[in-house]
Amino acid sequence: MLVSVAAATAAAVAVGATLLQSRGDSDLQLRDGDPPLVLDLGARQDAEARELLRAEQLYEDGDKRAAARIFARYRSLDARVGLALASWPEGTLDRLEQLAAEAPRDGVVRLNLGFVLFWSGRPEEAVEAWRAVRRIDPDSLAAVRAGDLLFPQFARGLPIFVPGSPAGEAG
Repeated sequence: MLVSVAAATAAAVAVGATLLQSRGDSDLQLRDGDPPLVLDLGARQDAEARELLRAEQLYEDGDKRAAARIFARYRSLDARVGLALASWPEGTLDRLEQLAAEAPRDGVVRLNLGFVLFWSGRPEEAVEAWRAVRRIDPDSLAAVRAGDLLFPQFARGLPIFVPGSPAGEAG
């Protein structure tokens, strides 16, 4: 499951980086389709995390309605971000801006806000959102992904650490 999430995230970053490279163009060709959705559930394996990962995959597969039904079951910040994107474009930007105001230090919210701003034809604001991720949540997957978008000329991502044994156990 981690591999599929990493692959979906990498694909979203690749799309975003490609589009970001053309940010000097006045008419970006990105208004079709849905913005990427990137959640960071870490090493969580609880029922909600499994469901949110499933909803994230449904979103990536284009089944926003099914994804929204799953996201709506939960009140976590990740679920609320997913629900906002699953309703794209209906109120998505307003919801993410509200979440950013409620959770000003959450990188996942800002990363996805950047995607939505970019897809809304506001690339300069998207860049600012991605820069904010790196300032406010520097040690996160969101910051790594924002860095990938901001610096597409460099190698993407950092290796994701997956422990060989559960936390607290000696390996």
